[in-house]
Amino acid sequence: MALRGRGALAQMQRIYEQCRPQLCAAARAVPGVDAHTAEDAVQEAWLRLTRPEVLERLDAGDPDRLRHLMLLAVCNAARNLRRAAARTDAPGDETLQALPDPTPAPPEQAERRDRAARLRAAVDALGEPDRSILLLQYAGGYTARQIAAALGLREDAVRQRAHRARARLKQQFEP
Repeated sequence: MALRGRGALAQMQRIYEQCRPQLCAAARAVPGVDAHTAEDAVQEAWLRLTRPEVLERLDAGDPDRLRHLMLLAVCNAARNLRRAAARTDAPGDETLQALPDPTPAPPEQAERRDRAARLRAAVDALGEPDRSILLLQYAGGYTARQIAAALGLREDAVRQRAHRARARLKQQFEP
């Protein structure tokens, strides 16, 4: 007796739940497919096999044939996902040649290093708690409220000290 429609879906659901680890392993066995892509392939195959037009044509009466069909669908989905990733990840040579070199020139690199060293020295020269406030704010990503709680200051005092410390630093670096 041929199972079609809802009966086929219920049969496929049972087999899918039993075979899911093996289906993932089969997808991972496809060259160039990682664990995440394998999971995507299993889900993609499930979505394809459970479309109404597929279920109407599918004979789900033989569990072995259904397992084999799921395995083929998963492997094909894994290959398709791998191909799609290869197309989007690898730009052509002409594309790479048209892109400007993002690496700054050596004089610009030296200027950036010098400027960063001067900034570090200027921040280190700030008095406490201004130095700590700026470091917590910019290096630590803390809010004024969190800094105030950590340093035992009022929140508005932290904002005012940060503003004044930034103004002093800006003044040192303006031409």
